[in-house]
Amino acid sequence: MKAFKFFFSFIGNKIEKPLPRDIEIFWFVKKTFGTSPEKIELYKTALRHRSVTKRLGQIDLVSNERLEFLGDAVLDIVVAHYLYYLFPEKDEGFLTKMKSKIVGRANLNSLSVKLKIDAVIEANLGKSDASESINGDAFEALLGAIYLDKGYLVCQKTIHKIIKENIDISSLESTETDFKSKLIEWGQKEKKKIVFQCELVSSRNFEPMYVANVFIEGEIKGTAEGPSKKKAEQGAAEEGLIKITGELGYLH
Repeated sequence: MKAFKFFFSFIGNKIEKPLPRDIEIFWFVKKTFGTSPEKIELYKTALRHRSVTKRLGQIDLVSNERLEFLGDAVLDIVVAHYLYYLFPEKDEGFLTKMKSKIVGRANLNSLSVKLKIDAVIEANLGKSDASESINGDAFEALLGAIYLDKGYLVCQKTIHKIIKENIDISSLESTETDFKSKLIEWGQKEKKKIVFQCELVSSRNFEPMYVANVFIEGEIKGTAEGPSKKKAEQGAAEEGLIKITGELGYLH
């Protein structure tokens, strides 16, 4: 019934048929997320990268950036809530790392491609400026569209479904994220000097404690402590990545 209402809207005695793009997006959202769009313009916007408006000069078109912002916030609270009840005995540190692995940019980019969102994104990028981040951004924007179109509970149910069907939580839990390697890789790509400094600061009951700092272009960007040099440096690198990119992913 909802599909029928979408395909034919009545304005007076006139029947208005949807555009091919509308039909494509309608069935994609229904198949991928299990919900029938009512406000199709929201989903069209969610799949429109800013390059379309900038390169074509179509200033009347709105990109997906605002919906991405909204979807990112909704995804954060839903995943946090999900993990809170999934791991009732785990502490804040564990939950924070698990959430970062799920909502991190690398994971969202991979998930977006798995859901074939990349195939329906409207973009006008050349090979030189193409970026995988547009896939994860579009995924978050679609969640923002579902939230506005269907409400929080439907969006929550949709996210739960995606997690259960596409993310192996057990495998993710045991995945050790190599933040130090990611930071060094970023530094090489951006031509930034990355320096780690680590020292033993105390040893209580034969248990050592190290403090590590990471410097980017001579400025401290991350500090952490740990029972080993490796763990301290990983913590400092993680903090550094959060500060310089505002996002976390996990290595496949």
